[in-house]
Amino acid sequence: MRLFAMLSLLVLAACARAEDPLPLGASATDCASCHADQAEAFARSAHARSGRSPVLEAMIPHARAAWGEAAADRCVRCHAPSHAQLLGDLDAEASVTCLTCHAAVGNRGERDGLLLVDPSAPIGGPHGDGEPTPAHASRASALLGSSSLCGTCHEVTGPDVFVERTLSEHRVAAPDPNDPTCATCHLPQLDDGPIALDARTSRVRRDHGFVGLDPPWGADDATRARAATEATALLASALSLEVVREGDSIEVRLTNVGARHAVPTGVAFLRDVWIDVEIEGHETVERVIELGDP
Repeated sequence: MRLFAMLSLLVLAACARAEDPLPLGASATDCASCHADQAEAFARSAHARSGRSPVLEAMIPHARAAWGEAAADRCVRCHAPSHAQLLGDLDAEASVTCLTCHAAVGNRGERDGLLLVDPSAPIGGPHGDGEPTPAHASRASALLGSSSLCGTCHEVTGPDVFVERTLSEHRVAAPDPNDPTCATCHLPQLDDGPIALDARTSRVRRDHGFVGLDPPWGADDATRARAATEATALLASALSLEVVREGDSIEVRLTNVGARHAVPTGVAFLRDVWIDVEIEGHETVERVIELGDP
């Protein structure tokens, strides 16, 4: 019994103290002291490496040269926000962090990274009955579970080819507020359980790995392999592939049956979906379907 009590005290000591800034910092490492499972999943996501994408690094100088500093800043607002620096950590890496979503309090428009983040506010979550914790105050956040939050960065209005209509596409495909949101597919539901260290209440939990199609830049081989497997499963749930043979003719049909946006979506000039057909016994491979901007 005494050993259990000592372990409990050590566990609580690992969490933030009530007198510390709210929260301790903007990195997943800070949040991981109590939310280890969520932080581990987030660490393997493309979001966690949003500021280190080689595509981003290559594109920003071209955007700045072609359209000016405002265009480059628009890229940075989504890919490399400085929420940690708002807390005084001037050396913190600029990237998407736990605070990007959980400290978001609104936006100045559902587009172009116009997200409003308040690190001094209680941490937002899906529940209105948060368990007391010395780490931070809690609040129920309707924004957190909405497509509006995701769409703030996944609706881009240019300039030129930098157009991303994912939120608009989603609103057409899922116009009812009760329809599945972005989280339904990209944060798959896990088994219920406690969401924090030493928590007792069983909650609905979601995978914070943010399943998507972009590779986790700079990740190790195991993380990249896992991301590829999850991306393949996501595509399989979104698209139906049918091969119909009538006599000597073969028709290949690809249908969007699960994605509540276009496929491909996002900055489509960088993304393609294609199908190559190889007929056994023949040496030729023919591309029969190609989706995406030419």
